[in-house]
Amino acid sequence: MGDNALPNRSFKEQRFWDEFLVARDGLPFEWYAQWSDLFPLLERHCGLNPQLSPLPAVLIPGCGNSELSSAMYDHGFTNITNIDFSRSVIMEMMRRNIRDRPMMFWKVMDMTEMQFSNDSFDYILDKGALDAVLGQADEDHASGKRFLSEVRFLFLSISFFFLFSRVTVLLDRSKEC
Repeated sequence: MGDNALPNRSFKEQRFWDEFLVARDGLPFEWYAQWSDLFPLLERHCGLNPQLSPLPAVLIPGCGNSELSSAMYDHGFTNITNIDFSRSVIMEMMRRNIRDRPMMFWKVMDMTEMQFSNDSFDYILDKGALDAVLGQADEDHASGKRFLSEVRFLFLSISFFFLFSRVTVLLDRSKEC
């Protein structure tokens, strides 16, 4: 899948991701960057550090089969919740991680209708999830708006939302989103 595949209407469909997982034979896929690329940025700009006490609560929406949360866990961040609307993806990721990362959470959940209480997370890391729900640039972006509304609801009083995206519509239509 090349860079020209973003955004794509199919990314909003659960079936697409189930087929994507099968086509890749379960091999992880990283959108945009890996943990080793991201950690220095997160540490420098907001003090994300595994020595913080208590450990920060981290949400990774639209986790897919990325190794981001596994690498974070191995780096010392063990309070991580991963969500994805693809049951196949979540089951595969649970199977892959349950033994070595027993305190990491995996939930089948639509990130535009999250089922967490207010003030649940210190950090929310989105690495391509918003891109997927936005679909094509000519749509009304309702799913993207719902996702961002959910993110705002989940913030603690001092929280960080990291958005790694290639969707230029956010710049073009910032007043609408």
